[in-house]
Amino acid sequence: AERRLRRSEAWFREVFVRAAVGIAISDAEGRLTLVNPALADILGCQPDELVGRSIEEFFHSQEAEDIRADYHDLGGIGSKPLRRRRRLVRTDGQLVWCYLAVSVLRDPDDVPTLHLTMVENVSDLHLLQDLTSYQTLHDVLTALPNRQYLLSQLQSQLAHSEPDKHITLYHLDLDGFAAINNGLGPEQGDRLLLVVARRLENQLAGPKVLVARLTGDEFAVLCTAGSEPAGVLATLAQINEILDEPIHLPGGGVGLSASIGVAHGVPGEIEPFELMRRAEVSLRRAQATGNRQWAEYDRHRDAVDRRRAMLASTLSGALEFGELTAQWQPWHALANGALIGVSMRATWDHPEHGVIGHHEILELAEMTGAAVPLAAWMIGVSCEQIRIWSDRFGERSPTIGVGLTISQVADPDLV
Repeated sequence: AERRLRRSEAWFREVFVRAAVGIAISDAEGRLTLVNPALADILGCQPDELVGRSIEEFFHSQEAEDIRADYHDLGGIGSKPLRRRRRLVRTDGQLVWCYLAVSVLRDPDDVPTLHLTMVENVSDLHLLQDLTSYQTLHDVLTALPNRQYLLSQLQSQLAHSEPDKHITLYHLDLDGFAAINNGLGPEQGDRLLLVVARRLENQLAGPKVLVARLTGDEFAVLCTAGSEPAGVLATLAQINEILDEPIHLPGGGVGLSASIGVAHGVPGEIEPFELMRRAEVSLRRAQATGNRQWAEYDRHRDAVDRRRAMLASTLSGALEFGELTAQWQPWHALANGALIGVSMRATWDHPEHGVIGHHEILELAEMTGAAVPLAAWMIGVSCEQIRIWSDRFGERSPTIGVGLTISQVADPDLV
């Protein structure tokens, strides 16, 4: 029995000494009574230097109180082992992120007397998680906050109703960047974006201003002000001034301008996605008027644009399912009223928005990829109608004209 006891004690000591994780045994007051070399190495000292010291003094000051409460609660009946991620402080003052597993050691009478603490150094994992989190929320090229980070900030600032806070979001798109990127090459285009990012960040970013890169050559500036919006004209002028200064690249000095959409929001009254959508809608409206333009969100114009966008996005489906019909508009000579020809006109009897005419259908088709298949349908329907009239009227059948848009005429498969 003594040999078995000595053998089990030797096994325990071998495991205790050679374990890769730190192990400590402390009494009810938190004083360390036994420490293995792995834990001493984590804390940057020798095992005998730790014996007799309180385990609480090695935890970060912000977590010491929570740790004290956790250790105290472990002695209760039915209490489960404690598992936490905590910060330890080495003897040289360096922080170490560790994963703790703490359980109670009981005497033969089932009375809790000691605490067994196992410590795993997870600092490398923590740093990797921080790096991954940073990369998830920041743009790889410019290191600016990305769209996801901007969205999280909007969610935070718009979550609670604060009548004394007003938020303005500027959505920027660099004018003609595709030409610069294609003319000087993608590498110079990236250098250009880096310079723009640093200028915006250095001259705009602050406690109440966040600069982010959304995608490609699009940036965002989020401003938080008091009960009234910050000076929009002043901010726009500052942005243009930042971009006006030529950027010197190997291909020459490059001047920039930006089209900008502006949207305002008040916490508790608007959702983050909606504020971002409004800023983008305003940007597209500004771009429709030319370069270096800006536009504020207009809810009346937005209602009209949303209707058109909805119709444009569903036009292809309407064409596929036969919801468009053809009408024939006759043309007569003023001199004698003779029939000169017939124009093909498409109509769409929409269940919600009523009858949509030919010209609006063409405009909607130009907004999406529906223009080319629409041309094929109009020509096909016209050819079918010509065959019907030719069988019925012979040489007296009228000529049909099909009016096409520029993009439809430019289709290489038109013939």
